[in-house]
Amino acid sequence: MRNWDKRKLWGTAAKGATWGVLSAGVLLVGCSFEPRVPDDPMKVMGDELQPALVRQAAVKQARELAGNDPVAISAVAESMEDVINSSKTPPEVRRAALTSLLEDANPAVQARAREVLKKRLPTEDTPRLVAMMCSAAADKGWSDCIPAIVQSYARDNAPGTTDEERPERSAIQKLAQGQGVAQAVFAVFLNPPKQEARYGVKWTGRLQRDAWQVLCRLDASGEQRSAFVMGAQQGNADGTAAVEAIRACRADLRAMPNSGDELAWLLSLRNEHGKENAAWWGETAAGVARVPQAVVLELRHAETVRWAAANHPELLGTSQGELLAMLRDRLNSRHAVEHAGAKKLYRESLYGQEERLSWGDCLSILVLDDVLRQPGVPSILWQQALLDLNDTRAGWGGAWVTKRGSRSGYVPVVYPPRPAQRRGDLEYAPTDDMISQCDLALAFYSFHAWKTRNQDAAGPEPSDLARVARLRRNELLLTPLSERRFNVDVVLPTGVVIDIGILEVPKE
Repeated sequence: MRNWDKRKLWGTAAKGATWGVLSAGVLLVGCSFEPRVPDDPMKVMGDELQPALVRQAAVKQARELAGNDPVAISAVAESMEDVINSSKTPPEVRRAALTSLLEDANPAVQARAREVLKKRLPTEDTPRLVAMMCSAAADKGWSDCIPAIVQSYARDNAPGTTDEERPERSAIQKLAQGQGVAQAVFAVFLNPPKQEARYGVKWTGRLQRDAWQVLCRLDASGEQRSAFVMGAQQGNADGTAAVEAIRACRADLRAMPNSGDELAWLLSLRNEHGKENAAWWGETAAGVARVPQAVVLELRHAETVRWAAANHPELLGTSQGELLAMLRDRLNSRHAVEHAGAKKLYRESLYGQEERLSWGDCLSILVLDDVLRQPGVPSILWQQALLDLNDTRAGWGGAWVTKRGSRSGYVPVVYPPRPAQRRGDLEYAPTDDMISQCDLALAFYSFHAWKTRNQDAAGPEPSDLARVARLRRNELLLTPLSERRFNVDVVLPTGVVIDIGILEVPKE
């Protein structure tokens, strides 16, 4: 119980109420049926053992019995907030508590409801509650809820739902006071409210990343985002740093982040690890300056360009047609193994997909193919695949990073799955430490090694395609075909999959 006098609140029934027993579990109140609340209503509404209908009735009765007592009202509202925040509570009970807070005329309760929306919307996953919260914020003119609404909007659309149909969009449009939705979201990006770090998460950075994720969905071409960034006035410290990083990326690397995760990668490149990243940026910018002016790159191409500038500078002046010809020459003679369901999801051959590849994609595939076949690398990959094979609770993977003391050679460094990233044997989830430590990686990689002969799974699953698209990193997917034999696919964030053939692992 809360710290107030329960006897005063619950001591007597409301005056004038007529109670008649209909059954062991139901009472008649006036002319309507309402489930029996067998005990203190505030205790019952939080009791997981009580039926949902009884808990809904308890929500209503708790507020009625609190009357105008400010201490009792505060205690009841706090308990309702606990109910709303409980993932174990049935949605209909949480909805009843939310409705009670939102419809309460008491100014203190309204203030609490406003804070509940700001805290809950970023993580709420019940569509009907999200819609209720967005609608309430819009109807009440709570414009300070826009950042929370943006964070909710950043989550992927439900199957069959478009951005235009999302309740978050309608709420932002109503609260934006004449601004367009994209402009209102960019305002959040430029001036993200300060939030204290909790549970090791920098929430201000998370909000900014989510705002950029929404902008990327609203403006897939990047034209509007470019205009916002180039025309942005001074924002707060976080906003200004992000704008300056994107401008530098456009100017030096001819790229712009196309997801929230890619923005986080860019900001880490610019602000973390000091001298090493600064040196990398200078080398890479010099390499990009030698690429034909008409070529537009993405951040995932940058390390490939740096490597080519240091090791094969002649490639930087090569046309896309010439790079494609090199790829054809390599792949035409190689045996490819298709995923059993690939024809429904994607193609795996170069033929028919050439128009979907950019100049940077062609160079990246060529370089990855070379790196994959460096002496000693196949054996390292096979040993790592065996670790995945023996772990039935998670998929395994890692990153291609430069060898210590070298700027040209790469080694595959595996990152064992953490408990929070274990999603079953058929799904790989990159660890947070891998992502934070591998700014300069050439690419990521993963295994489909839930059995040694896994040719039917020789290609990305939908979860693989979604992960690569979100992170905006090129990825090599290695699938064991038999003892010491892999099939290798290059998976690009654009959804293109290119099978680059068989990788034989020499016997030791």
